[in-house]
Amino acid sequence: MSRVTMLAMLSALLSLAWLVGCTDVPSNGPTPPTLEAEYRVLNASELASVDMTFDSGPAASGLGFGQANSHQTYPAGNRVGVIGGSGDTLRVAMTTDQRATVLVLPLTSSFREFIKLVERRIFDPAQTATGRVRFVHGAAADSTAGPDVDVTLAGSDTTITLSGISFRDVGGYQSVPSGTYTLSVFAAGDTTATTSVSVDVGNTRSTSVLVSDASGALSLVNLSDN
Repeated sequence: MSRVTMLAMLSALLSLAWLVGCTDVPSNGPTPPTLEAEYRVLNASELASVDMTFDSGPAASGLGFGQANSHQTYPAGNRVGVIGGSGDTLRVAMTTDQRATVLVLPLTSSFREFIKLVERRIFDPAQTATGRVRFVHGAAADSTAGPDVDVTLAGSDTTITLSGISFRDVGGYQSVPSGTYTLSVFAAGDTTATTSVSVDVGNTRSTSVLVSDASGALSLVNLSDN
């Protein structure tokens, strides 16, 4: 190798070393994205009012029997919710980008139970190709699980029947044409409705929840899952 070539190579290596040494390398990596979930709370318990605080994120306050708040944003992860007054603790897995409802159930055991009603991912459209309705059994009686029920969803030209639904069961969304329907609940095998409600169905998701108050009286709560 000639002296000129060697000098040229050494010059190039020195220049490269100088450039690398002058590069401004950040001491911190890129900021990770914020992982969030959107949740609301429905009081389907025997409690006259529910105030729930979480270990992180906003509280759900002053929810009377059968009432739900609007969806609120929480840091995704395992959140701990505490009901004021009763001191009941609920551990809720708030999955990233999940939109859902925490259904606070009547006390039927030594600890408070709940149902997580998943609606959709945050970034999914609220509009659906058809109306979509589901039913949830959240009613208990005398501190014991409520009896099995049958359900009909009847419209002008469409009727759907669900049979033998037990306490804590969550039915899947039923696809139906837009319109006004009557949702009726029967004791399993009976033909006389114990309670019913009118449901206006559009091209969106909705949930109807069977609930029972402190006296055991049944009613239905309609939720828009948009």
